[in-house]
Amino acid sequence: MALLFFPIFFALDFVLRSILNIPISPISLAAFRNYQRQEYLESGATYPIVNWTNWFDVILDIPALFFQFLLSPLPIIVSVDFWNKYAYLIDGLFVLTVMFVILLKFKHLFFKYRLWFLIIIAFVLLNSFFEFHFYGAVRHRLPAVLLLIPIFASQMKFKIGLK
Repeated sequence: MALLFFPIFFALDFVLRSILNIPISPISLAAFRNYQRQEYLESGATYPIVNWTNWFDVILDIPALFFQFLLSPLPIIVSVDFWNKYAYLIDGLFVLTVMFVILLKFKHLFFKYRLWFLIIIAFVLLNSFFEFHFYGAVRHRLPAVLLLIPIFASQMKFKIGLK
């Protein structure tokens, strides 16, 4: 699978350079993220500016972006006033609960649902990489949460005696 990444990356880079004259680079990706957040800056619910000058900078930011996307509006990178946004808060706490239950038996579950987890992780990584608004993350992560619910439910049925 990793072998497919590099040809796809270089093909996309070639197409973007040819059509839009924009390379896939840390600098262009940072400029895209930082430009997109300007529209929502006044809301106070945007991710911070990124300053990516090389791929190492991007790699260092990925874990924080991943978890901020997955648990928004809970504070991972930056805290926002989510106490008056009850629906967002409840959703974030629900996702945290789902993740906690899955993490309790992650080793066993990962081997059982390996492909499922890889799809979820790829989806969340791609979305977290481009997300720039805390409350947008709640809406955009819904497909990943829906994919986690059957795994969560498989663990909960044993906890509440529905074997």
